[in-house]
Amino acid sequence: LAVLKAWGGGCHQKLGASVIRGKSKKLVILGQKPGGDFVSEAHPATVVPEHKGYLRIRLGDRILEQALTLSSQELERIAHAPSLFCAHRHALLSAAPEVQRVVLEKKIPIFTPGTETWLALSQAGFFVVACTEGLGVSGLEQFNDQKFFAHLNIPSPDLMITVKGRESAHADLKGIATYEHVLSGSPMALPQADLLFWPSGMTFETVFNDLSGADQARLLQKKHACFQGKTGQTLMRYGITPEIFEWSTEV
Repeated sequence: LAVLKAWGGGCHQKLGASVIRGKSKKLVILGQKPGGDFVSEAHPATVVPEHKGYLRIRLGDRILEQALTLSSQELERIAHAPSLFCAHRHALLSAAPEVQRVVLEKKIPIFTPGTETWLALSQAGFFVVACTEGLGVSGLEQFNDQKFFAHLNIPSPDLMITVKGRESAHADLKGIATYEHVLSGSPMALPQADLLFWPSGMTFETVFNDLSGADQARLLQKKHACFQGKTGQTLMRYGITPEIFEWSTEV
């Protein structure tokens, strides 16, 4: 927002921005101002929910990721994919060794849902080319302009690797499940905070299903928030109207 206030917004801007997460979060801006000056800047960034007093709910060791055994046809389909959409870092990092090996050896271009997955996969040696800025698989719509793919010289992905049960999350992509979630540890307790931030629909449903009927009713009475995407849709199915935060940050 500060960048747009200082330089103006609109299609004339030739700027790109990403949030890099490490010990601290930074907003990195690269590009060119309307006057021709090249921009390369880094700013501190703070995620919006932390500013508004929401408690981010984490599952800890309640959920474990377990690799699935793929059929020879599924492995062959992945091996011949011109590019892949990896719906979560665990779709590769928790996949069976033969899945990881074929993606690495074939150097298959990968699209991710956000920079966190991008960084995790890149550190593991996978070839990541772009992300959908926290919008998940639905964010691929922003890449539908074929000029984008022509510029990268990479075909648009038509295959998604994901968690079991989400293979049909996008009508235009065939989905292959490479891992599943397995319950472990002690059931979750009712969060004591009144303002709850949910990083995923799975997190909410795991907590909800762990609670008694009375505590489920108390949970639904709290104020909830999430990022844009399918998490909000999950909350709405339970009668919740969440506050929706953009994945980007306040700067």
